[in-house]
Amino acid sequence: MFQVAGHIYPVGEIDMPRTERPLMVTACGHIVVANQGIISTARPEGRRDYQLLYVHSGLAYYMLHGKEQKLSAGQMIFYHPNEPQFYHYDSADTPDAYWIHFTGNDVPRELENLNLFSKRIYYPKSRDIFPQIFNTIIQELQQKKQYYYSIADSRFKELLCLMSREIAVHDEMGAPHTREIEQAVRLFHTHFDHPGSLAEYAASCNMSVCWFTQLFKRQLGVSPQQYLMNIRISRACELLASGSGVAEASEAIGYVDALYFSRIFKKHTGQTPSQYRKAALSRIPELPDF
Repeated sequence: MFQVAGHIYPVGEIDMPRTERPLMVTACGHIVVANQGIISTARPEGRRDYQLLYVHSGLAYYMLHGKEQKLSAGQMIFYHPNEPQFYHYDSADTPDAYWIHFTGNDVPRELENLNLFSKRIYYPKSRDIFPQIFNTIIQELQQKKQYYYSIADSRFKELLCLMSREIAVHDEMGAPHTREIEQAVRLFHTHFDHPGSLAEYAASCNMSVCWFTQLFKRQLGVSPQQYLMNIRISRACELLASGSGVAEASEAIGYVDALYFSRIFKKHTGQTPSQYRKAALSRIPELPDF
């Protein structure tokens, strides 16, 4: 197995959210797995920062909505804060992958401006340049020469812009109703605490409920209801992990009845809000692994 990585912060501060800049790279690495069997990563509570995982060649396997799926060569997956992360590599597939952790004071808007916030999986076609960008970032984080963090951030932004450019070209070539669905996604993220009805969202896209639901699931892989629920649960996790009480978190995501919120939360996370809060507040930050 070959593995190399670079980090900005010490071990105890690995995945702490940072607010110095809008978009900040904190760690980046490269792994090639051969003859080691299966190499797994399991983070039931996710991390407090964002992560992008890129498979340059071979395969990776990840869990999404309770199902194991393949990440093929050229594909990328985004993980948001506090989102469960379960993925592994099998040396039989000779995987060659890169990963990068990032944070900042305006990450959602930075990603949304590039149309990279609503989906999790991306498949850029022109991918030859990506290893070069990742390797430059790793080198900067390792050597820590003057302005290294600015160079790392700018190269990562370049990578995101290249991804966004390809997505825009794909949209112009006829991806059906992409803009309408993205508008609905933005509404979900800005009004998750007081969501409208499915009929209202469909009407805002000039679609029937049935057609809206079909297109939404086709483009994002889950139903509108499940997507909205994921947003609300993710936000509740953030609040609980930062010290908010159960009632406060419940109200913040639009549930007046804290008991009902607790049942919903446990159904989706396997823990009660109180259990999640206690575990998150006592959790020791981990090393960034592959």
